[in-house]
Amino acid sequence: VKITADLGLALFIRLVKAFADVKYSSITVSPPSASTLAAFAVLIFALLHAPLLGFRKRRLYALAGAPLLAILAAGLMPERSVVSAFSDSDTRAVLIRRGGLLFLFNPGISGRKCADAVLSYGFRELEGVFLSTLERHDWSGLEELGGLAGIKKIILPYGPRPAELEAVLLKLESVGARVERVWPEDTVLFRELEIRPDWLSGRDLRYKASGYTGRGREEGLDWRLKAPGFEVRVLAAGSRLAVKSGLGPGKERLIENRPGEAVEIKY
Repeated sequence: VKITADLGLALFIRLVKAFADVKYSSITVSPPSASTLAAFAVLIFALLHAPLLGFRKRRLYALAGAPLLAILAAGLMPERSVVSAFSDSDTRAVLIRRGGLLFLFNPGISGRKCADAVLSYGFRELEGVFLSTLERHDWSGLEELGGLAGIKKIILPYGPRPAELEAVLLKLESVGARVERVWPEDTVLFRELEIRPDWLSGRDLRYKASGYTGRGREEGLDWRLKAPGFEVRVLAAGSRLAVKSGLGPGKERLIENRPGEAVEIKY
């Protein structure tokens, strides 16, 4: 009996592993929003109480249709812009959503955590991933992230690329990502959003560092994102953010990206 049970269990484990290896046996999806969950609860309530509400009564179908119409209306509403800053001991990552597109700066944090952040905003693909420097702490999670979420374009500074980074970029290019290198003052367009790399800022935001030469891995870029009514600057490798969106002309909010103090701003 024991031998039969052992053989049956071994066969079952083999079958589970075989089916788990099939493509699309599992897929990564974003969590539903609070409004979607509320609408689903109302729909279930209407179905479970259909006999009491009356199958021939309009109130049943009005109650069941209301949450579906609410979800449809929410999908037609323009998405709010989001600026999210989070970090660990040596990486300052920034996630920005604008106009239905999502951008990530410095995926040096765990790729799984970056992918979870992408999914939490309802996306499965990043329009662009930006590296402020070529130091490993700014891109160490890139390969894992690319295996969990789609990446359309990777943008990084000029300069000698480490062999490990080169291997990661080649792997991601093989699955469809485009790699682009930029100098300060170049312009990268994503629909109406203009993203421009800038000279790396010093600690005092009123002054700039000596400049970017592309000759050292430790050198890096700032990033300026600009669209009508929207402007965000990712400064000092994501350590600080300067946000103008929604604050009125000439007004700017400075945000420090400190370890353990995640910040999210919505407009």
